[in-house]
Amino acid sequence: KGSDPMRWDMHAHLRKLTFLQCDGAGYAMLNATPADLFPNQKRCCYGRSGQIIYGRVPFALPRPAEDAQVFHGSQWVVLHASHAAALLTHPNASAAVRGFRYTFLSDEAVVQTALMATGPELRARLRNHNLRYIDWPHGYGNPEQYWREAGEAHDGGPVMLSFAHAATLFQSEAISARKADPTIDGGRLFALWDAWMAHKLAQPLADQRALGYRLGAAPAEEAHLAPHPFANGAQAAAAAAPLVAAAAQADA
Repeated sequence: KGSDPMRWDMHAHLRKLTFLQCDGAGYAMLNATPADLFPNQKRCCYGRSGQIIYGRVPFALPRPAEDAQVFHGSQWVVLHASHAAALLTHPNASAAVRGFRYTFLSDEAVVQTALMATGPELRARLRNHNLRYIDWPHGYGNPEQYWREAGEAHDGGPVMLSFAHAATLFQSEAISARKADPTIDGGRLFALWDAWMAHKLAQPLADQRALGYRLGAAPAEEAHLAPHPFANGAQAAAAAAPLVAAAAQADA
């Protein structure tokens, strides 16, 4: 909760409501009213969802206990076979999964909560990273303001990546990133990415860091490698110039 209290509170509220997805066209929300979902607002949808309809029916489902430890994160995860098996067979994981059934945005909490409930052995092998770079607007204040300015196509989505993200993005542990648009910022991020990848592919494999190495390796294991050219802003600016120039020359 400490890293993103707004998102944590949103999930806690949504877990109290029952959603049925209607074949991709929208949702039916049972035993609730629009005021339960959107206090003091009149909205037809949630983010970019389809129409939401409401109904009072005798339909109840188990929910996580009030004192249950609930964890949130991305719906994108990277799982070892032992953790995937635990999701299917461990009784604590199964109970956690049942508690999220027919809740909204459960894909951002069910895997994390279920695996954390399996016990200390599997918990000790979890890493709070999914090898993806995603920059959510929640970390910059009110995300609603960003989405209004970004337009309907990006409503509810992450920050669009630009050239300004290059230093952080390229030295991250991620193997993929979202979202990026070649029409933003004159396509400079894409030009730099192409040049950066060409630079990496030209280097000996033994001189390159393994993806995600900082998530588990001791610093001494990487001491023989040269400093990352995007390790800080000043180095990033110096490293970017020749790479972008080379990319521009190659395209000419």
